Amino acid sequence: MKNKTILFLISSVIFATITLATLIIFNIESEIGNVTAKQKKDALFHANEQIRELDMILYGMNDEFLELEKSSINNIEQWFVQNKQNPLDVEDEALKKLAKSLPISDIYIINKEGKVVHTSFELDKGINLISKTSYMKNYLSQIYGTGKIYNQGIGFSMNNGKLNRYTYYSPLKSDYIIEISVDVKEYVRKKYDSSYYNFLFKDLFQFPKSLEKGEISIEIYSNNGRGTWALSDEGKQLDLTKEEFKQLKNNNELIKSKDGFTYGYYQLNTPWKSFNSSQKFYVEMIYDFAALERIKKQTIISSIKIALVIIAIFYFLIWRFLNNFIMKKVEKINSGLLKISKGDYSQDIKIAGKDEFAQIASNINIMKDRIKDRETKISTMAYYDSITGLPNKELLKEEIDERIYMRECKGISSMIILQIHNFKQITDIVGHIAGEEIILSIAAFLKSKWKTAFISCKSDNEFAILEDFLDFQHMNEKIKDLMNDLQKERFILSKSLKTIFNAGIVIYPEHGTTSEEILKNGDLVLHHIKNKGCNEYMYYSKEMEKTLIDRLVREKELKEALIKDEIKVVYQPKIDTRTGKISSAEALVRWEKQDGEKIFPDEFIPLAEETGFIIDIGNYVLEKSCMQLKEWYERGLSNLKVSVNLSVVQFQQKNLIDVIKKIIQETKLEPNLLELEITESLLMEDISECNRILKGIRECGISIALDDFGKGYSSLNYLKSLQIDVLKIDKAFVDNIVNLEDKQVIIDALIRMAHGLNISVVAEGVETSIQAEYLKNQKCDELQGYFFSKPIDSETFEKLLTDDIKFW
Repeated sequence: MKNKTILFLISSVIFATITLATLIIFNIESEIGNVTAKQKKDALFHANEQIRELDMILYGMNDEFLELEKSSINNIEQWFVQNKQNPLDVEDEALKKLAKSLPISDIYIINKEGKVVHTSFELDKGINLISKTSYMKNYLSQIYGTGKIYNQGIGFSMNNGKLNRYTYYSPLKSDYIIEISVDVKEYVRKKYDSSYYNFLFKDLFQFPKSLEKGEISIEIYSNNGRGTWALSDEGKQLDLTKEEFKQLKNNNELIKSKDGFTYGYYQLNTPWKSFNSSQKFYVEMIYDFAALERIKKQTIISSIKIALVIIAIFYFLIWRFLNNFIMKKVEKINSGLLKISKGDYSQDIKIAGKDEFAQIASNINIMKDRIKDRETKISTMAYYDSITGLPNKELLKEEIDERIYMRECKGISSMIILQIHNFKQITDIVGHIAGEEIILSIAAFLKSKWKTAFISCKSDNEFAILEDFLDFQHMNEKIKDLMNDLQKERFILSKSLKTIFNAGIVIYPEHGTTSEEILKNGDLVLHHIKNKGCNEYMYYSKEMEKTLIDRLVREKELKEALIKDEIKVVYQPKIDTRTGKISSAEALVRWEKQDGEKIFPDEFIPLAEETGFIIDIGNYVLEKSCMQLKEWYERGLSNLKVSVNLSVVQFQQKNLIDVIKKIIQETKLEPNLLELEITESLLMEDISECNRILKGIRECGISIALDDFGKGYSSLNYLKSLQIDVLKIDKAFVDNIVNLEDKQVIIDALIRMAHGLNISVVAEGVETSIQAEYLKNQKCDELQGYFFSKPIDSETFEKLLTDDIKFW
């Protein structure tokens, strides 16, 4: 019996000690893994934000650079004239002197084969830019002889890694190009004070102290086609082989070991405004795990030592003092260790005295507290928002469920979801770091105003407030005060920006008996309110679910509409003001269900755009219109042109031009008979990319019309650079035109300006003879509206054509 007891005690101590050591090692490994993973995520985020901030600042200097470049090119042209120099015969030394006299870095003369024949930067002489890439070939080919200035954006010099801005100019009808480069860093250094220069190119690229754990080194590089240069450390290049760089570009990530360090390389794919489109950025992170490994080894060794000490002491005491007193202490320690292994850290192991058992218990208590602290930190990360420190969505769920279960409030219990309606727009302008400051300010504001409430940071732009109220009136007054206070408070320093809030209120348990149901209904309120207005609040109602269900039903019906042949194409005539006859038409889509119900475009077009089904509908309308136009053409109506609308979603298709070409080929339609209409909202996107697509469409022989001009997006400055043939004046300008002198002035100016740019003008929404007569006298090219005809089916439209009706 004695031997069995001893064996049992020894086994229990060894088992409990090994369990504790394993738990410690596991926690250490997990913590190291979490540290490195978070460092990678934070480093990439901050690198991306640093480049984005530099990009936005440089983009803000765009007008300065354009003025400098235009002035420099004018001076260069004057120099050639004054010195009677042919740019293709000029000496390099003369270009060097000329470049030094101007606020630029270098001058390049490029011949018609794309070769740099003369330059102030001798390392680039002889380079053939056209043979480098198809992009440069296409880019340069559009410049020769145009007499226009083209800016390629900011990029790194191929030979020295300097951050340059490149501009190209080819005199009218010439066969050479003058290229100039501006050293961006040197420009900022001379133009602004040293503190601003240091901020842009040094301080801006200092990573937060939080990234210094684990002794991490971070550098940002950019590739210019020939080399990969450091962004802040000028002249430093990325040390990768061609094969390694190829692997990095394909996988967006490369990990390798060298000299006892771990190197991580990551590609950033964010589009930039000031950097040229070929510029790619990469982040190099050098990990030194020595510090973490030392901590890990020391902790493991300490744990093993403690475990060995415990075992040795117990062996010694068991053999020497095997009695009831010792057994009780062993049982206490063993019981405490078992609780720790199960995650129960609530009680210390208490053994009186100063003997070995008391020392062991003290050491175990210290280890227990350390494990508890680590697990508390992990729990904090799992249940609290990292920016505000407020409870996150997971803890919010638990709190809601607990409040429902323990509910003792005799009044009204509710959840208020507060959403920053325009948060994405704000962060796009001020950046994510400033966005975090806004979130912190709002969190502090809510905590100061709602001191008794449970406040949670539900998501990036949403807060949830759990509070009890005396009655509905009390609740409504408090929420109304909150919305008023939020509108008065300024959370952004910018005068042009202001936070816009919406709030959805869910009362529980009336509106839900589980956290999932309550949160779902809260999101439903916000979804319902987003189209109602800004700085609004609304209570949940079951009718909202019905609205959502109705939408889902309508969405299903819309997807079946094409199959059921419910989507129809109608045509609204356009009248030539010179002849008074129909000269063209606009194809419009209509939805008429089989049961006779007519769904208005204002209802189903937004739904189709949200679901992406507008692509199928748009392609169907385009194909049907081309087929009908081809049929009219074969019947002798050869001068007729039909315009078809392209939605924003359609325009964003990568294969849009291929789809259009395929439909033209399949219907065998002459492309010049087709016109595609785009809306002003497209101009809110990338204007250069928009022009690239429009140019591709026009190269197919198809004309482009800008629809609804004047609704609020366009700048008149865009018109001269837009790839369009027709300008359609919005109905809002035509309404009451005869009585309002300001509208007359605007329309007269638009028509004259458009004609000056060789752009035809169509006036929409003509509803009276007076409007038609006025627009005709102002030489508007075509008129469209209910005064002439509403949208009609193809048969009725054809009859109008064959009757050869003349409207004046």
